[in-house]
Amino acid sequence: MIELRGITKTWSDGHPALRGIDLTLGEGLFGLLGPNGAGKTTLLSILVLAVEPTSGERRYFGVDPARRGMRSAIRREIGFLPQDFHPIGVLTGFEYLIHCARMREIRLTRHELERRARMLLDAVDLQDAANRPSGSYSGGMRRRLGIAQALIHAPKLLVIDEPTAGLDPDERIRFRNLIAEAAEEVAVLLSTHICEDIETTCDRLGIVQQGKLVFDGTPSALIAEAPDEETLEGAYAAHLAQRKAAAAA
Repeated sequence: MIELRGITKTWSDGHPALRGIDLTLGEGLFGLLGPNGAGKTTLLSILVLAVEPTSGERRYFGVDPARRGMRSAIRREIGFLPQDFHPIGVLTGFEYLIHCARMREIRLTRHELERRARMLLDAVDLQDAANRPSGSYSGGMRRRLGIAQALIHAPKLLVIDEPTAGLDPDERIRFRNLIAEAAEEVAVLLSTHICEDIETTCDRLGIVQQGKLVFDGTPSALIAEAPDEETLEGAYAAHLAQRKAAAAA
């Protein structure tokens, strides 16, 4: 569905953020791990068409965003929940979803749109808070509203950045379940530093280190690479350490 080939990004100060990323995404849930400064945020920004790569090619459902008039069409197929998501606090959860839908020019009648907004609020367990100002929502409720707004236009690709950071254990489990349900119908990329979120939801994961995709496979395959480790977190740490030591040699 989505293909990135040879993606690089060098900032104006000469810093190379990405150094040739090849990545293919299809239906299901893909987890993205990487230390701070590895290039994850830059990769996500390029994926959602917020930032242009320095070089490389992108294809979305067979369409090149470099083609004239294609960027808007591609953006309508992408849902994005950024790490710093904040709804418009004076709007209720229901009003905010309607606002997002209108901003994305969804071609539904008013009745159909309101029905979809109610359905999504119910799916993210916010039906009882639908008419409350979203500014009064807890952190977990805001993240769940963020999932609803990212899905309001029925995208084919859902990109989620650090969704469970700062949430309590119950909210984290609830949010992981929401993401897993969404992945049954769309391609989902989940970027996080919490290995447990990926271990419990993702069949496939990638690791970005120093601007390169240094691993792309299953969680069990990563664990198998570190026979002394029994958890994904331990195997991930061992993988990073091994790559760092090899680069310094």
